[in-house]
Amino acid sequence: MVNLARNAGDAQASAWWTLTTLEKAVVVEGGGAPSPVANPDKGVYVFIVHGDFTRWLWSLPSSTSAPDYGWVVELIDADSHIADMTGTSEKPFDTRGLAMQQVVLPNAAEE
Repeated sequence: MVNLARNAGDAQASAWWTLTTLEKAVVVEGGGAPSPVANPDKGVYVFIVHGDFTRWLWSLPSSTSAPDYGWVVELIDADSHIADMTGTSEKPFDTRGLAMQQVVLPNAAEE
């Protein structure tokens, strides 16, 4: 989370995480969530980072500009630690029903 925040341009971003099931985690995808979820009981970590992001993290098609975003979410397989989904948004993600725990990210001066 620290590296993601720093790479996106805000080393002092805020972050939250939880361990849940894929069925409960897809709420963060909103209307883009698959229905039904292929493996609803699969354990996943969800983490969300919020900051004043100035750099885009992913490759873009040529002649397109990066969208504005201040929120990043990732779902990571609880067994293999492989990211299942990554998303960005201008607005907070919907985390209803998820017990998100705040993470204190050290800033560059503290490391």
